Amino acid sequence: MNRNLQQAMARSARVVGLGFAISTGLFAALYAIQYRNRTSMPFESPREWTMLTKLYVHQALDQHTPEKEAQFWEKAINSLIKQNDSNQLQSKSVEWLAGYADLLRLFGLAQAKSGEDPTEALLASKSIPYGSAKLIEKVDLELFERTGQKEYLLDALRTEQKNGNLNSLDEVRIPEKLHPDNAKAYLDLARTYYRADNTTKALNIYLGLHKALQESQSEDVLCVRPGAAGMAGQMLWKLGYKQDATRWLEMADRDAAQSQTGACRRCRELAADLLRRAREQS
Repeated sequence: MNRNLQQAMARSARVVGLGFAISTGLFAALYAIQYRNRTSMPFESPREWTMLTKLYVHQALDQHTPEKEAQFWEKAINSLIKQNDSNQLQSKSVEWLAGYADLLRLFGLAQAKSGEDPTEALLASKSIPYGSAKLIEKVDLELFERTGQKEYLLDALRTEQKNGNLNSLDEVRIPEKLHPDNAKAYLDLARTYYRADNTTKALNIYLGLHKALQESQSEDVLCVRPGAAGMAGQMLWKLGYKQDATRWLEMADRDAAQSQTGACRRCRELAADLLRRAREQS
């Protein structure tokens, strides 16, 4: 484990550049004035971190472009590297290591959004088994999307289901209730089955997702539930169940119409187009 942590520190040291230095007193004052009321944080800042590192974290959160966000995550990582070396990792608390790993995750995810290659930062974060479960899952899903390696998807689903004993994707079961924000791993699983021409398994995932999302009764800003209904309609049509397919496509169109978000408008356009083609072929 210690060797993994040292390798993570060494790897991240190659990823980041040198930051600029401003007096700790000034940063402490700025931190206290500007950020004392912030309540939204992707992770808990370790108590051992300096005000300089914490200020960089808050500055990253205040950015409106992934490029700028990545720059401040990089500065936060760099400020930790300048204060420590890989030999000191053995003495660090789990809280410090978790925060450090989460910085690597946030940096890599911001790089991905900006079009840069995040692989090195994301892999460095995986060397440290601590931190935000939500960020750990996002990292595995990003790595799966980039590499196509199913082990990353399985890792993401292990985190999502809080089940480290999952040995294969075939063992995954959709929960009875699911918040839309937690649906991406299951959507990736359904697409994996579909691309492998396993339409029946893909259909079962979409049907299970739709039911679980309906049971949660949570706001569906990303239009996941109508999207699942639309994909279920496509699968049913491919399997030859045209009447059932039409019913699910109509449901997708109806569900998407209830929301005015951009995602749901696009979802409704797609459902309407699929429904039109289905009716033309019936």
